[in-house]
Amino acid sequence: MSRRGFTLTEVLVALTVMAILGIAMTRLLTNSAQFVSRQDAMLSARQGARAALNTIVAELQLVGDSGLTAATADGKSVTVRLPYAFGVTCRRAAAQSFVASLMPADSMVYASAAPGGFAWRRLTGVYTNVPGTFTVAPSADAAKCDADSVRIVPGGRRVVVSGYPEVFAPESLAVLTLFQMVTYRFGSSTNLPGRTALWRKAGNADDEELVAPFGGAAGFGFLVGGPKAATLTLQNTPPANLNTVRGLELRLFAESEWAAQGSAAPQVFPLKTRVMFSNKVS
Repeated sequence: MSRRGFTLTEVLVALTVMAILGIAMTRLLTNSAQFVSRQDAMLSARQGARAALNTIVAELQLVGDSGLTAATADGKSVTVRLPYAFGVTCRRAAAQSFVASLMPADSMVYASAAPGGFAWRRLTGVYTNVPGTFTVAPSADAAKCDADSVRIVPGGRRVVVSGYPEVFAPESLAVLTLFQMVTYRFGSSTNLPGRTALWRKAGNADDEELVAPFGGAAGFGFLVGGPKAATLTLQNTPPANLNTVRGLELRLFAESEWAAQGSAAPQVFPLKTRVMFSNKVS
């Protein structure tokens, strides 16, 4: 009995088929790895955008009447008047001093705040903003609030506010807010050198790097309208009169920390949202 081997042609055909299958499998595995890498990078960018959104929106939603106080022309930085406590004013305690009943708030809110002033609402609905340094201390003087039938809400506190200019003394039974000046800006990151981060600065406290990295298109847009405007105009640069700004468009274009396999640049998650200022009366 004779045995027949493979001919040279059969061997070449088999090797060719195996090479084609090998190349196909290699491309499949490479494409799969690149797909997974892109998804991981996009997830990283999305998480950064969401983290920034959760942090900044929660605060900007509290900004009230004429709350935008400064903005750079390139839309990379804004400064707002951010309330951290709310309450009702009672009668005057003395010159440059009044008693107020504040709503309940986490003690950490007061501990972490950098007081920048207070504001009170006139009967006309217009707020009087009183910037500068003042003192807020617990008050045992219940008579000033009892005379106006103002009670302390469970968990709230009665305080005496003093040290402000007498010309700005509030009316009794006025809505009161204590605020801090907070700046949000996109600038060079410390944690990721060469990249851009979202920063927060309250009063004279140190800058705090919140989230990184972001792309070059990250920044703020300005929603502008006149008194009782039915429609608003989106501007990329701040108007000359910041009191016409009714809200901000947040352009949180976060990037992944690394470039995905097969990509030369990081993945970008282009998150946009708009935050309207509250209590705008004019």
